[in-house]
Amino acid sequence: MDNRDFLLGNSNVPHYIWTIICIMLLCSCEEQATQTSQQDIRIAQVKTMTIQSQKWQEMISAYGVIEAAKEVQITVEFSAKIKSVFFKEGQTVKRGQQLITFDSTKRKLRLQNAEQSVKDARARLHKARQEARSTRKLFMHGNAARTKYDATEAKLRQAMAQYEQSLTATKLAMRELRESRLISPVTGVVEKCNVHSGETILPGQLIGVIQVVETVRVATYVSEKDINHLRIGSEARVTSSGVAGYTYSARVEALGIKADTRTGNFPVKLMIENKQGLLRPGMTAKVVLQGLEIQDAIVVPDNILVDRQRRKVLYIVKNNAAEEIEPVIGTSPNDQVLILQGLHPGDKVITSNLQQIVNGSPVKEIP
Repeated sequence: MDNRDFLLGNSNVPHYIWTIICIMLLCSCEEQATQTSQQDIRIAQVKTMTIQSQKWQEMISAYGVIEAAKEVQITVEFSAKIKSVFFKEGQTVKRGQQLITFDSTKRKLRLQNAEQSVKDARARLHKARQEARSTRKLFMHGNAARTKYDATEAKLRQAMAQYEQSLTATKLAMRELRESRLISPVTGVVEKCNVHSGETILPGQLIGVIQVVETVRVATYVSEKDINHLRIGSEARVTSSGVAGYTYSARVEALGIKADTRTGNFPVKLMIENKQGLLRPGMTAKVVLQGLEIQDAIVVPDNILVDRQRRKVLYIVKNNAAEEIEPVIGTSPNDQVLILQGLHPGDKVITSNLQQIVNGSPVKEIP
């Protein structure tokens, strides 16, 4: 039998002995509780950054589609038979490149006839001038009647008009002969080719359509909160998976004044120089537009924002404890986040051990 059994089984033990034993047991429990409590309270060591205001350029990201900046419809003002066609749909053509050769047999004949008409009209004009000079002399000396004088003058005017008409006809015939070769007025990609060899075309008939690609347009959309942050002429960067490794500079050409009824977003159009012709209509594009420039902005790394119950929060150090802040954030280009509300210059934001911290956690700053 040990001492404990002896005490418990001995009813003759004095009461003061029992009192001493109880006090000793209580002191032992309190000491153990204090040690346990001190072990449970752990101070998190954290790194911080001090908030400072700075100049910041807002960047707005969007996705869009490459479009042709200009579309040229190919037509002619005359009727002709096509001899050869040198372009097809999807082909890239250069400014001045030959597209079609027309049958020039009739044009050459028209030019020959027009040139002969000029010779005949010139001869008639020469003869009319000689007769007019002779009649004028006779009329001035009273040897010719007034009616004869008037008749020779009218004949001269008629000969001059016929000569002018023949010259005009010759110029027209020469132009038609030159137009036996139809050339491209622009550099671009052929969207449509509506003719083939041996076909006779009519004046105004649509021969083909060329989309200009020296300069292309990007059509995109931005949200209602971003549309008023853009201006005509604002700069942007454009990339396309169809032209890997290239980044194009662009400028805002037009801002929509009415939102799309389906999405609520506003249309934005940008112009891009496409001198190499690598961007083609229909390609997708990623656009990063420059928005407003803020002089005294507060910007933080996006990795210091953590999810707490579907909320984006961060923590600042206040009185050696972590205080939870749910800030109002703006756009997030790259790895930076614009803080619109919730932080102030001088605040110390916790940047490490964030998963171990909750609101009110004791913390200690470390370098």
